[in-house]
Amino acid sequence: MPADSRDLNYSNYFEDGSKSITASYEYNSDNTTILTVEEIKEKLLTLKYVRTELSKYHKRQERLH
Repeated sequence: MPADSRDLNYSNYFEDGSKSITASYEYNSDNTTILTVEEIKEKLLTLKYVRTELSKYHKRQERLH
């Protein structure tokens, strides 16, 4: 396996920085919307992966009962 020849100079990230990232704001509870449990469920159900896994779960439960 060839040696890892990537540059490990982290000063680009910790000393120089990126102006676009530095100018960004952090996400926190003061500048974001806090979702309720129901709103989180709605968001999760928009994901195909979540719907598929829930469908599999319900089918397994039906077979057990």
